[in-house]
Amino acid sequence: METHGSIPNYEITRVIGSGAFGYVFEAIDTKRHQKVALKRMQKVGKISSRECDILMQLKSCPNVVKLIDVFYSRSEDNKMVQNIILEFMDQNLENIIIDHRKRKEYFDTKTLKNYLYQMLQGLDQIHKKHIAHRDLKPENVLIQDGTLKLCDFGSAKEMTGTAVNTPYIVSRFYRAPELLLGVTNYTESIDIWAFGCIMAELALLEPIFIGKSEGDQLFQILKIMGSFSEEDLKYFGRVVPFDINLFQEFPEYRAINLNDKFSNVEDRENFVDLLKKLLKYIPEQRPTASQALQHQYFKDIIDQ
Repeated sequence: METHGSIPNYEITRVIGSGAFGYVFEAIDTKRHQKVALKRMQKVGKISSRECDILMQLKSCPNVVKLIDVFYSRSEDNKMVQNIILEFMDQNLENIIIDHRKRKEYFDTKTLKNYLYQMLQGLDQIHKKHIAHRDLKPENVLIQDGTLKLCDFGSAKEMTGTAVNTPYIVSRFYRAPELLLGVTNYTESIDIWAFGCIMAELALLEPIFIGKSEGDQLFQILKIMGSFSEEDLKYFGRVVPFDINLFQEFPEYRAINLNDKFSNVEDRENFVDLLKKLLKYIPEQRPTASQALQHQYFKDIIDQ
């Protein structure tokens, strides 16, 4: 796929990212004289992509990256290319975490709470429209001048409750137990689990569950959060696509004390309480984004 070519009114300045989908560039909108992000991907099948349809639906959401324009061009080998123009934001959460880690400097409480609150607002906005992001990770959270927005809806999907969903989404460290166990009728609550993982990572400056593989990921979670309870086993016994006797072979894990793990966090009691609720094994037991926003941990933000 060619990377440049004639693009109306946009001058590409540099590549910001690339993946299986294509490329993301920083570009200048020569008409409006502003920086934009330009996401180009080869079109397969239908003219408009699901990502584009979803971004259209989310245009009114303050904590979702804004779609500015979309147009089609042809690559040198005459393939159809979709160009999505998005507002440009200069930082992502992953880079900010890496920067803090290098400086060995934790986030101050105010920043930490503010980031988490805005991320939940973004999730609340998309979940109210029955859209699951399905690939929430620090890299997909953009920040500019203290405002935070969710981006990269390339894996996002409208959760209509009828279609079978693929469990092979979400980057490994942020993947909910039901996805690791191959469940296909999951809900938006997979985003809530991923959010819990990011919440822990913002406090620790490294991911909380670091699995070396898909299978290992589940054991890293169990090592920290403890083995499945009888109730958890009953639940997963009903929904997993394999023989549940496999669960008998899992080693027994005792949950670690999260208060010790997060000893550097101010307002630790509320932080850990919210985290434990977000990281419930049974998806229905996790709070919605809207419920999480009401948690005592955010009291000072709510009361402003």
